[in-house]
Amino acid sequence: PLRWTANTSLGMAPSRAMAWVSRRHLPLLFWCIWASWPSALARTVSVPDLHGDFERGVLILEHAGLIDSARLRDEENPLWIGGTTSLVQTGDMVDRGDHGKELYLLFQRLQKEAKAAGGQVINLLGNHELMNIQEDLRYVSDGDYADFGGPVAREEAWAEHGWLGSWVRTFPAVAKVDNVLFSHAGLPLKFLEGHHTLKDINDGMAMAVAPNSFLETHSHTGDKALAKTSSLSSQELMSDGGPLWTRFYAKRGDPVMCRALDEVLDLVGAKRMVVGHTIQFSPGGGFRVRPDCGGRLLLADTAVSRAYKGNPSYVEHDGQGGAVAVYPLMNLRQAPPLG
Repeated sequence: PLRWTANTSLGMAPSRAMAWVSRRHLPLLFWCIWASWPSALARTVSVPDLHGDFERGVLILEHAGLIDSARLRDEENPLWIGGTTSLVQTGDMVDRGDHGKELYLLFQRLQKEAKAAGGQVINLLGNHELMNIQEDLRYVSDGDYADFGGPVAREEAWAEHGWLGSWVRTFPAVAKVDNVLFSHAGLPLKFLEGHHTLKDINDGMAMAVAPNSFLETHSHTGDKALAKTSSLSSQELMSDGGPLWTRFYAKRGDPVMCRALDEVLDLVGAKRMVVGHTIQFSPGGGFRVRPDCGGRLLLADTAVSRAYKGNPSYVEHDGQGGAVAVYPLMNLRQAPPLG
């Protein structure tokens, strides 16, 4: 630690010695402040299912201090003002609402700008992204088709080599930031068996949604990563019991579920898992982020999109296990426990 006492051996008056020491050690002082203030610089914001509601997506991001909405149409100045913050969107930006295209364009821009500022933006794959990749379009709204310029233009955008389809296929299924694990629906324990890692799961999902041309090229190369992830069944990863579709973690206070959660968290080195996918509503409390298993699980889908008539929300994580659920339209902050 720095000692802020004048050293008379410097051959100068104590006041001048103090100033000299201060100037000499100023960079070190700033480093000490940075090192002793990790929570301020390790901030992570997670945003749940947005389902085509561009306006509420912007509302959330601005309320969280991540964007300056006055720059939405300004390409010369960065929209991102979140600095070193990590932003995690847990999937399902499409379907139900009318403006999925605008949301994807927004997050594409934020990925680049956040990286340049020392932050990061992570988009997770949700079951509705998967449905659109698989051309299951039952939840696409008329307004969404119109936003793309019609069904043909939309199909081209979502194609495996389209501007959107090629990008969405790179979305991970799971991500860990600091000590928090994020997944759209939740990571089932079975996918970590056999010493599989989060990277293996993401590689397996990338293979599952990859264009056929990619699979044909790499299946004959002897790629070790491909061989390892091939033991993770594409069908299982994309199934009702996989990390995009499962409802296992929506069981309220289930001891079996909580034990499985603890095993998952232990294996990946996390304190908490945050999921979307299953809307949380209670007659007495309305649409709220619901903690379970002593706060080690946060179910964060509050039906943000007006297509569901729910409540905009996001969760702030401090990098040390603390979290706060924030509701912009209610001027409300609630901190769940962490047991």
